[in-house]
Amino acid sequence: MGTYKAAVQTLVALLFAALPIVETFAANEPPPGEALYMARCASCHSGTGVTKAPPLETMRQMSADRVFFSIMNGVMKSQAAGLGYPEMGAITMYASAGIQPGFSPDAASMCADRVIDVQSVVQGWGFDERSTRSMGEHQTTLNGKNIASLRLRWAFALPGTSELRSQPVVTTDTLFVGASSGHVFALDRFSGCVKWHTATPLRTSLTLGRLQQNGVPRVALFFGDSGGSATALDATTGKIVWRVAVGLFDTTMLTGAVVQQGNVLIVPMSSAEVGLAANPDFECCRTHGGVRAINADTGAVLWTRHLTADAEKTTTSNTGVQLWGLSGAPVWATPTVDTKRGLVYIGTGENYSSPTTDRSDSIVALDLKTGEEQWTFQAQTGDAYNTACDALPPGSNCPKENGPDFDFGAAVVIATDSRGRELLLAGRKSGDVYALDPDAGGKLIWHRRPGAGSKLGGVHWGLAVSEGRVYVPIADSR
Repeated sequence: MGTYKAAVQTLVALLFAALPIVETFAANEPPPGEALYMARCASCHSGTGVTKAPPLETMRQMSADRVFFSIMNGVMKSQAAGLGYPEMGAITMYASAGIQPGFSPDAASMCADRVIDVQSVVQGWGFDERSTRSMGEHQTTLNGKNIASLRLRWAFALPGTSELRSQPVVTTDTLFVGASSGHVFALDRFSGCVKWHTATPLRTSLTLGRLQQNGVPRVALFFGDSGGSATALDATTGKIVWRVAVGLFDTTMLTGAVVQQGNVLIVPMSSAEVGLAANPDFECCRTHGGVRAINADTGAVLWTRHLTADAEKTTTSNTGVQLWGLSGAPVWATPTVDTKRGLVYIGTGENYSSPTTDRSDSIVALDLKTGEEQWTFQAQTGDAYNTACDALPPGSNCPKENGPDFDFGAAVVIATDSRGRELLLAGRKSGDVYALDPDAGGKLIWHRRPGAGSKLGGVHWGLAVSEGRVYVPIADSR
């Protein structure tokens, strides 16, 4: 078990062992922590208006240490401001699955042969460097003729979580799977037995790549977490090679996958302030998105691109709290590297507060070597939103624009049209898809809107391209 996970679990266990909140209470008494939950958490996690925060039913499938860490030092830190450990513990016990024993695979689930072939990657993020999400015959034997004959061969339950944030990385004999509860597994592709397991903070997809340590080449898994750190694991052993804090701010979190090109890792940066702003006492908003390039061998920062200038004081809210801007323009979609042009393409989200900027809701092309901006395509101006806007009426931190919160959430796809012309395809939460010319400064070639769009609708994740068609997943819920 990693030291991070062990430290949090130890703190939770010691705290709860000393608290009366774990004692039995009368049937006619409200559950301990309920009042604090209703006052501090319910507006975002309960009721029909729940949007970006996980509902209470989902949190009650999470372990106590995961929920407690979010309250103590994670995305819910602002909502817990002024609470002591007993109060935070009471909320945790009310809103979680309780204290879970430290997880480790049992002996029966471990593989007898734990050798891993890391030379041939069958499937990773985007399926290829153009992020087409299209698998060819060299990657799979599945086709329209045999797909109906598939049968379940094995199943593996991930501990302490109700979600899987991405597909596995697949080699010829191994699946590398990450669970957002803080676990990475190497599973045998044919039987599902465990080759190794590592407990570690995790939020993004896994990327299988390469690095060198003391001149020795190693195959590694790269990923990021909600605390703004990037990690490299040895893919053959699961041992941590390095973990570095790369966040721009205390509330930076990594959501999009880390992408490797040569000895450089491209790391997209988002921020938790969009949720913290629901607290009317929170001074919204001082952080923004960005991209960092780091050295694959060491994690050392090579260059940084900020998506807005530093925030300054603007005005005060109707409750007298200081407001700030510029902010937002998070980068939570996975970047795409264009080796032909030496560029990195990123998609950005909305501004968190007024005033709005010319880099929100945009596709931005950055120089791969320096991070300097080469061009920007902005799909929509004047988009400022945070979760204070979800309240009825909108909370005091909701900017006057109040949305529409139409981020670019899908990785840019490099595609080729019927005339052999390369173009960039990008999808947005508005339900729109754009085709841009990479050789003309991101000039718009065509635009379609197959979805209605909403804050959690439209195109949230991967477009796919195959044989002259683009397949567009629409997440509209209404």
